[in-house]
Amino acid sequence: MNWSQQSILITGGTGSFGRKFVELVLREFRPRKLIVFSRDELKQHEMRQEFPDTGDSPVRYFLGDVRDRERLYRAFYGVDVVVHAAALKQVPACEYNPFEAILTNVMGAKNVIDAAIDCGVKRVMALSTDKACVDWHSPVRLADGRTQPISAVVRGERRVSVSTLDGERLVESPIVGWFKNHRAGRAMLHLSYDGAPARAGHATGVWLTVDHEVLTASGWKKAGDVAEGELLVTSEPAPNPRQLAMLIGTILGDSGLYRNKVSGSRWRLRTGHAVNAIEWLGLKVSALHGLPLSWVTARPPRQGRQAFAGVNSKTMACLTSLARQFYGRRGRKQVPRALFEETFASEPALLLAAWFLDDGCYAKPHGSRRGLARLATHGYARSDVLWLARFLSARGLESRAVAVTVDRKRYWELRFTAGGSHRLFELIAPAVPPTMRHKLPPDIIATYDPSFWDLGTAVRFRAPARLLPGKPPGPRDVYCVAVDRTENFIVNGLVLHNCQPVNLYGATKLCAEKLFVDGNQYAGSRETRFACARYGNVVASRGSVIPVFLEQRRNGRITITDPAMSRFWITLEQGVRFVVRSVEEMHGGEIFVPKIPSMTLLELSRTVAPDCEIDVIGMRPGEKTHEILVSEDEARYTVELDDKFVILPAGFEQTTERWKEGRPLSAGFRYGSDTNTQQLTPKTLTELLGPLG
Repeated sequence: MNWSQQSILITGGTGSFGRKFVELVLREFRPRKLIVFSRDELKQHEMRQEFPDTGDSPVRYFLGDVRDRERLYRAFYGVDVVVHAAALKQVPACEYNPFEAILTNVMGAKNVIDAAIDCGVKRVMALSTDKACVDWHSPVRLADGRTQPISAVVRGERRVSVSTLDGERLVESPIVGWFKNHRAGRAMLHLSYDGAPARAGHATGVWLTVDHEVLTASGWKKAGDVAEGELLVTSEPAPNPRQLAMLIGTILGDSGLYRNKVSGSRWRLRTGHAVNAIEWLGLKVSALHGLPLSWVTARPPRQGRQAFAGVNSKTMACLTSLARQFYGRRGRKQVPRALFEETFASEPALLLAAWFLDDGCYAKPHGSRRGLARLATHGYARSDVLWLARFLSARGLESRAVAVTVDRKRYWELRFTAGGSHRLFELIAPAVPPTMRHKLPPDIIATYDPSFWDLGTAVRFRAPARLLPGKPPGPRDVYCVAVDRTENFIVNGLVLHNCQPVNLYGATKLCAEKLFVDGNQYAGSRETRFACARYGNVVASRGSVIPVFLEQRRNGRITITDPAMSRFWITLEQGVRFVVRSVEEMHGGEIFVPKIPSMTLLELSRTVAPDCEIDVIGMRPGEKTHEILVSEDEARYTVELDDKFVILPAGFEQTTERWKEGRPLSAGFRYGSDTNTQQLTPKTLTELLGPLG
């Protein structure tokens, strides 16, 4: 490639990279034209003093923004090579201004691609950036209900579908990515939730790194930021508010909650009726849609008793709280007064209808013309029945507690007055199915409304987080998967997020990178070809931490976010030369990654300011502990050369023979700043800093 015959344009040309690029290209290649495209007129004015655009100079300055598509068309006319360096790069700024980052880094990339194709630009090189976590034995829930250790799924790259959350529904979705990372000193915690399943008497949970995201009631949150007792969204079902009102009513009646015999910490629902009430039992099951209920074998009729049918549920975490309120410490059934008050205030008809159909009747006292309502509160203490009578009477349902004797045992029963009975029957009449009409007096004129029991479907249970004790796993690998569309998966009831870029800047640059790679297909048979160059931090560039350290060392004290944090480092001139060489070698669709050294933040600070005290201030929003320039997933399509890695596009075998010289990478390879064998030494860093150091 003869640079002297090319017309070149660089977006973001007044930045650190742009200025160095212009300097090197003018000094070594003297191109036909070199256009500096940027949106900052002051920086263009300052740059014009060093690289004038007068006389026979090939430099031209073009004021514009990559967000402005039409302006790019005017700028790209007659251009042969475009180097796209314009981007919002400050991580905190992108986190707090997400729409601005998307408009510049993603939509700006699309505009560059469109303008380059339509204007006949031959080569476009975009500058990119770097791009899991969960303990190895954590059981991922598959779509068929079985579980597999996440390490087995990742190592075998198993293309299986998993159970995943879509809104409030559990659905199936395939795994499309597999990640194995070094724990690399990251802290881990053992996260579970109240009422979670137990094994061998101990609550299950998930060991995961503190930076991995888990779904909470307030949205996705890093595990390390989840507080004890904070509500987590689980994969377990729970009744929606209307279903809960119906459930409380039926538990007040004949239904009950029973402990799991194995763990003792989980509860199940049992409900049943004689066969003459089978319609009501079926209504219960349909009204509690989405909860794991199953019919049990009907009990055959016995002397003096009808046949009996029942329904059991699986154990559910949502029943733990109900059981505590209904049974208390002694295990005797009691009225959950606060819960009853709250439910009655929102769904009185549902609560009373479910309770009455389960455990109520009407009877005509001797000499009375009207039937009076009764609720057989025989399992409750006298104090509970008296409280119920006072509570209902105060709300227009006049009633009283009456002592009754059954089989020589004394119980307390809730009986309504004539006025209270009439009010109750009017309230619940639309909920009474035809086969249960005998529970209403004949003078109550009402039509059964089947929609009364259309209560919707179950939701996901929100449970208080529990941080379990225990010794963290040893310094080994951690694993993660990527799930198509829903981007989450289930481990021991918790909803975990896919592995992903951990800040918005990384996410927008990842999107832009994919746009440029796929731009080759979009261009079709036209001459325009796109590729990307991906490298690490530029030593002493604007926004780099090194100038901050140099400024802080004057005061004898510097601040770092995390001593274990590591980064790749490259000089400005090395970065420019790598991009120039990549432009020369590109065929279309490649991502070029240089082999460069890395260093931890602690080592960096000690080299730049060896005599200063160090304050650790914690990571900023969106920051990551380590950089990854080639992920494990990308390694399968990457070749290694002496000085770089080249991530190849799909179908590269049909497009070029050039990269067949490269060596394939081994399975599980990852090029990260924490695993890089080429470490930046203090001596080399001092030499790179030159007069700045």
